[in-house]
Amino acid sequence: MKEELAEIRKETSQNFADIRQETTDIRQDTSQTRTELDQTLCWQDRTWDVVKWVGGISAGLAISASIALVGTLLKGSFGQ
Repeated sequence: MKEELAEIRKETSQNFADIRQETTDIRQDTSQTRTELDQTLCWQDRTWDVVKWVGGISAGLAISASIALVGTLLKGSFGQ
């Protein structure tokens, strides 16, 4: 009977040790995943910032070119 209890205690102790190790591994994986997600979100924010800047500059240039074209056409029409 004592041997059986000792064996059960040994197995239980090993199971708890395994659970502790798995919990530690999960925490490390979660921490690494969180770090990678934060980095991904940072790059995503930077990418959108670049897209907004490029879009704004392109829109500004397009408007300026349109105004210049209309001015040139009006000058050509009324200048003659």
